[in-house]
Amino acid sequence: MSDCEGRHPCVEIFFLTDRFLLFMMPPMGRPRGFDIEEATDQAMLAFWRSGYGGTSLNDLMTATGLEKGSLYKAFGSKENLFLAALDRYLSAGVTQIESTVRNAPSAVEALRTVLDGVSESCSGARGAAGCLAVNATIEAEDGPESAARRLAHHWAWNRSLFERVISQGQAENSFRDDLPAADLAEILTRLVIGTAVVCRRDAGAGSDLSKRALALLTPARPL
Repeated sequence: MSDCEGRHPCVEIFFLTDRFLLFMMPPMGRPRGFDIEEATDQAMLAFWRSGYGGTSLNDLMTATGLEKGSLYKAFGSKENLFLAALDRYLSAGVTQIESTVRNAPSAVEALRTVLDGVSESCSGARGAAGCLAVNATIEAEDGPESAARRLAHHWAWNRSLFERVISQGQAENSFRDDLPAADLAEILTRLVIGTAVVCRRDAGAGSDLSKRALALLTPARPL
């Protein structure tokens, strides 16, 4: 049974390494005092489907159910609306991932759960949309400079989180310690980003991601 059944309309969001739900009202027929967060959510899905450059003002008007004047009054510009959508996406995902790591019984289980989220997000039709953060990073050269700065900060956070978990695993003697945790975190971050990119063309590419990543981090057995 879908988590959305019996509730308000919602969409499953797969944020690189985790899954969450955004509950939305239908985009059309909004009252004059519309909900900014609802409009941002609908715009986020439009940008997710088509990217910043491929999403027109008409697309955003259709997605949000708002007229041009209302959009500009609320957000000021297409760039500001994109930044609001990106911030909402990143914030929700960070909250979920931090909770996953905090509640895991060990570093191994923390990474396994996080990376299994990547695999799930790459499955079937879900993988075709990719990760909004990764998609925006690929498009960053042609997108707003302010978005590029946000994304750079986000990936720095991602590496820091992996470094923290890997350091914990090294202390628990679960992960190899012949390389610094920071180096392993950089490798893992690139592996996750690469997987999210490849999954847009090959839905099964991430199926064994956690198995491969944990094998990479596991100490070598003595001969």
